[in-house]
Amino acid sequence: MLARIERANLFLIALDQHQGWYRYHHLFSQALRRMLEQLHPEELPALHRRAAGWYLEQQAIGAALRHLVAGQFWIEAAQVLEQHALPMLQQGDIERVLRWLRQLPQEVLHARPVLLLIKARALLLTGELNALEAWLEHLESTSSSQPILEEVATIRAIVSASAAGGGSASVRESTVWESLDAFTLSIRYWSNDDTQESYDVAARAVQVGQAAGLRSASLLAASNMICIHIIRGELRTALRIAHEGLALDHTTEAAVLAGSHQPNPAAGPIFMALGVIYYERNRLELSHRCLEKALELDVQLGRVDYLFAVHPFLARTLGARGQRREAHALMQAGVNRARECRIAFWPEADMLAYQAWIWLHYGEPALAAQWAQTADLRMDDPQIAQRKMEYWVYGEVLLAQGKYEQAGHILSQLVQSATQIGTRAEPLIKLLIAYASALFAQGQRKAALPVLERALDLGQPEGYIRPFLDIAPRHTRALLECYRQKTRAEAHIEAYVQQLLAESELVPLSTVVTAGGATPASTLSRRELEILQLVERGLSNPEIAHKLVIDANTVKSHLHHIYQRLGVTTRHQAVMHAKMLQLL
Repeated sequence: MLARIERANLFLIALDQHQGWYRYHHLFSQALRRMLEQLHPEELPALHRRAAGWYLEQQAIGAALRHLVAGQFWIEAAQVLEQHALPMLQQGDIERVLRWLRQLPQEVLHARPVLLLIKARALLLTGELNALEAWLEHLESTSSSQPILEEVATIRAIVSASAAGGGSASVRESTVWESLDAFTLSIRYWSNDDTQESYDVAARAVQVGQAAGLRSASLLAASNMICIHIIRGELRTALRIAHEGLALDHTTEAAVLAGSHQPNPAAGPIFMALGVIYYERNRLELSHRCLEKALELDVQLGRVDYLFAVHPFLARTLGARGQRREAHALMQAGVNRARECRIAFWPEADMLAYQAWIWLHYGEPALAAQWAQTADLRMDDPQIAQRKMEYWVYGEVLLAQGKYEQAGHILSQLVQSATQIGTRAEPLIKLLIAYASALFAQGQRKAALPVLERALDLGQPEGYIRPFLDIAPRHTRALLECYRQKTRAEAHIEAYVQQLLAESELVPLSTVVTAGGATPASTLSRRELEILQLVERGLSNPEIAHKLVIDANTVKSHLHHIYQRLGVTTRHQAVMHAKMLQLL
């Protein structure tokens, strides 16, 4: 009967392939509820209670809570949450737990110390430091329970721990929250640039999380380990640990991307890391898919620091794929979201620096120049090494502006201060490429080539491609050509350089920006645009001269000027870059 009704399209929808579960079409269901509210409102509470009871028997906890809250059965709802909130957190349903807790009346919530602490732990898992601080202050001012006050003190100690004064001793052993506390402490160590301690504590969090069944904390801690390998430039190890991390959730990258498995939302940061790895290897389509999945899962997870982080990484992938408008909108959305919360790992200055990087590389260099003018960046700043993110981007802005000596000064300090890692979120190889390009642009070829060689030695084993395409592309491409001609490298490095040059031919060069923020492409004359259109049609210099009734040397002079304005070195690059700038 049910199958026939469904086939007749009579407001019934099957929920599984075996046709064992059905529901009404949502519009029909809504109409029935409206009729019930109008005709028999007195029956609503009893029906909600019956529905909640049935859903509890089916272990559909979310649906049961929805009916208990709708019927205002607050005591029963609180009892269900006491039983099931921890398992829900273990499965990564952090945002749902917080949503149900926020709907309980304060007097009901405060009558249950377990739920008070569950809410604090859920806020800790989301990384919402402002909301967590407000809740801890609320508990301190309203509760006289010693266990609650002790737990508040423990959470405060974990959140405020630092590489200088904290320590893994702050994490209590043999508790259900050990893995969460260790993960949180790992974030704090990383925020203080102690990546080794962060990594060690994250590994502990993975181990104890598995033992305690707190899978969400294990997955989040595994993502920390993966990201630390990425900023160390160890893409191969990062990729291996990412796949091992997904195995904690009994899934694979392929299964999730194919839609055949719905992962724990806490797997979102692992997919973010996979997206970063594939971006660096210039596998942009796969990077895009992983980052889209990361964004979807991070929204479910509700953890604001990872939710922000996926925005710039996805934005740069969109930009690299030519979707500039989408890239800028996504980056701005990330900044807006991050400003609503206090994120320990992402200070506002770093967020704005990343936004400036997106502007610089994807069509808004004037905005990047404006950021540099307002960010309190100085050549004599004694905090250059401490403000790595800002000054890394500033170095690239200076390169784009043609201020090569100043760029070299900034970048040399960053390279010297970075031993195994670069900035908090970017590897050393990117600083080396930028510094080599600055030296090369100054005419210091002998000094630039060893710096480039160091970057090549780091990049080749790990499969890095994108940094050589993104960073000062006009100079980096010429520097690679110079290296190929002047240096007798080992065969695997020679093949790597050839690969980089081949890939760079497929990528339009980034717009060069003047000190005042204007793009040189905007100053092409009408005659230069005419010549560019004829170049696109495949005409030679003599053919262009004949068609325009000018001298061939004049065509050559115009082309030289076009190359300078667009920051290119060949006719093909000029056409490709002009199309990117919508000049053709």
